[in-house]
Amino acid sequence: MRVSRSLTIKQMAMVASVSMAFVLVFCSILLFHFVQQSRFTTATQLESIARSVREPLSAAILKADIPEAEAILSRIQPAGIVSRADVVLPNQFQALRMRFIPERPVPVTITRMFELPVQISLPIYSLERPANPQPLAYLVLQADSYRMYKFVMSALATLVTAYLLLVLMLTVAITWCINRLMVRPLRKIARELNDVPQHERLGHQLTLPRLHHDDEIGMLVRSYNRNQQTLLRLHDELSLQSTRFPVSELPNKAFLMAMLEQTVARPQASALLIIACETLQDTAGVLKETQREMLLLTLVEKLRAIIPAQMVLAQVSGYDFAILAHGIDEPWQAVTLSKQVLTVLNERLPLHGIQLRPCASVGIAMFNGEINAEQLYRRAFSAAVTARRKGKNQIEFFDPQQMEKAQRRLMEEHDILTALDNQQFAIWLQPQVDTHSGEVCGAEVLLRQRQADGSWSLPGDLIERIEACGLMVPVGYWVMEEACRQLAAWQNQGDHVAAVGQRVVAATAASRSRRGDAGAARALSYRAGDAGTGSH
Repeated sequence: MRVSRSLTIKQMAMVASVSMAFVLVFCSILLFHFVQQSRFTTATQLESIARSVREPLSAAILKADIPEAEAILSRIQPAGIVSRADVVLPNQFQALRMRFIPERPVPVTITRMFELPVQISLPIYSLERPANPQPLAYLVLQADSYRMYKFVMSALATLVTAYLLLVLMLTVAITWCINRLMVRPLRKIARELNDVPQHERLGHQLTLPRLHHDDEIGMLVRSYNRNQQTLLRLHDELSLQSTRFPVSELPNKAFLMAMLEQTVARPQASALLIIACETLQDTAGVLKETQREMLLLTLVEKLRAIIPAQMVLAQVSGYDFAILAHGIDEPWQAVTLSKQVLTVLNERLPLHGIQLRPCASVGIAMFNGEINAEQLYRRAFSAAVTARRKGKNQIEFFDPQQMEKAQRRLMEEHDILTALDNQQFAIWLQPQVDTHSGEVCGAEVLLRQRQADGSWSLPGDLIERIEACGLMVPVGYWVMEEACRQLAAWQNQGDHVAAVGQRVVAATAASRSRRGDAGAARALSYRAGDAGTGSH
């Protein structure tokens, strides 16, 4: 940002204008004063000249000797002052006129302003004066108006030149002082404000100028800093109110949408759960405000206790919560989390003598990297509405196929765990024979499942289903326990069988270790030790 007109130029123009206005007044006063002085001096000189010729001129007029009177007037030395001499009778009859200098034109404005020309009228008396003398005539001397005009112009030029220089000096001096005391600090403040980055403008503090702690500029800076602090405090309060839900202080919908924008910007496995708590809505007109706040805070604490740290809990309305579940890429994981949510929410809750059993509905939307934040939120909210319509404590996906997939996955997990508990799994040992000696040197552990007809076999997709359900570790431990239990039984039958068992355990542990399951290998060794076998 640049200024189009500098403050220095403006204040110089203002100082020069004001100075010139005052100088114009001063020049006018001094000019009239000088002209009046010149008029007085000229009139004095004219009177002196008139007195020098009054007596001889009186004698000539008394004799009515006109040529003598003209000769006397011609002897007047004008000295560049007198331009004309007239003899006027008392009846205003002009008897004589003598012109010494040719008349030159003078501007009418100057003539009227300074009352030009300058002239005097001196009465001429008889040499023998009676008791009541009457003038014989009047001698009128007139000064040269053009000479006075040149004096006026010369004085005006001198005054204007001198005072223009004075205006220049005053302008420079006053401008320097104003620039030093005001313009430079203000320019520094303006540049500092202009250079502040946009992200630092809120709460920015100006540096107080060194020489302006106790003047108006210092007051301006302190007021600005105080206002900035107030704005920063208000902004923090408004930000907290605009991004946090009252009472619970959880992130609100605006904050959640911002986090969803970040989530969709860098695709990662995530799911959005909308938890519609019907109990909060049903108690709106029943419980007091303090009781409803206590109920809300209690439910929030329960939800916080079960969700991992990488997930975000938000409150999008007075009755609805949201969980942004990072790291969930399978529908069954979202269902498991939803069931945990419903479990903690459905716990009996005593509240001021009232026994409540809160209920809720959960809507789930999986993020597949092809939708934006608004679409993800709408899908989760739509799923929550569908779950609420189906009844209390329901879980629904926006995509029905995901719901079926999650239910099928959970059913498979249930079937596998039930089969373990009901002893529907067994291990079979396939001997390994040394081709040189013909002796049994080991055995391979095989997993088998009882079928509906009572036979034992290994379904083709059993291992894949166990891995998909995340039950490879518990099933593997069960296999090792069964193997160790069988080895312990063999050990009681003879050394040869025990040696075979030891090799079986060692081979199994080595196989686990090669697969990277060092913990399982150690567990197998420990269990073998507990069963009375040893692996080397």
